[in-house]
Amino acid sequence: MKRTIALFCATLFLLFSQGASAETLMSGNEFQITLPDSWHLLDEVMLSQIVSILPQTTQQTASIAYNDSGSAICAFSRPSEGMTMELMSLFQSAYIARIEKALPFFEMENLITGTTAFSTNKFFYISFTVLETPVWVLYNFTGESVITVCTVGMEIVEVTNILSTLTTIPVPTQQ
Repeated sequence: MKRTIALFCATLFLLFSQGASAETLMSGNEFQITLPDSWHLLDEVMLSQIVSILPQTTQQTASIAYNDSGSAICAFSRPSEGMTMELMSLFQSAYIARIEKALPFFEMENLITGTTAFSTNKFFYISFTVLETPVWVLYNFTGESVITVCTVGMEIVEVTNILSTLTTIPVPTQQ
């Protein structure tokens, strides 16, 4: 999955001028993120082509947007399978190694990891630069799910502003 996320971040580099719709609300079945007006969602055709590299269980929950300045964001949810923020922190070197392996032709610089909160949402994050472009991979654990957000070309202020709008939507439990 970590290799997939790294490949997905690399794919986001290619999306800056692709087709979009006028909406600025990213959403999956367990989250919503409000984007500024300068952001555009990918149209359904482009989105379906790109999310095909994700595991089938996450394809239905993915949303991708880009802005005119060349930044991109992707968010999707998936089952947490017992993973927690504390376990992510313990195994952060393994996650970093997988991302480095998935991006063998690019040198990751300014690598930092940790936990942070944007508004009421807590995240485990991995941040680095590739080709002088900032990349953030953030994980938000909500019950039995994890919401993964990947950003490319966004500085911390923009990441903070956007992720402070994240609203999680509880999934009804099966009776």
